[in-house]
Amino acid sequence: MDINFNPIVNLGEMSKWREFVKLQGVKKIASFGGWAFSNELGTYAIFTDAVTDANRNLFAEKIVSFVASNNLDGVDFDWEYPGATDIPGVGGRGPNDGKNYLNFLRSWGGMPVLFRYC
Repeated sequence: MDINFNPIVNLGEMSKWREFVKLQGVKKIASFGGWAFSNELGTYAIFTDAVTDANRNLFAEKIVSFVASNNLDGVDFDWEYPGATDIPGVGGRGPNDGKNYLNFLRSWGGMPVLFRYC
């Protein structure tokens, strides 16, 4: 995911991604985040920015578009850890991250996208 909340598949993984989206008879769920994404300098603020009141709808629209265009069954947001202030070297975490993340998840309502909090 880039700073404009566009989901990105790494070019080095593109052939695996193409195989993945062609799978049939299984649920296809893409995961965004993880330890490195949530904590490294170039990416740790993306989730924080994405779930704010100002960006929440845009972020959701980009994810829904990505899910639909790739015929996915859902997404997994692996944000480690919203609002945490005790991770060395990671700044910019806001005290409202947890609340904003929950509001983001609630904003989906009846949309057919699966969520899992990690």
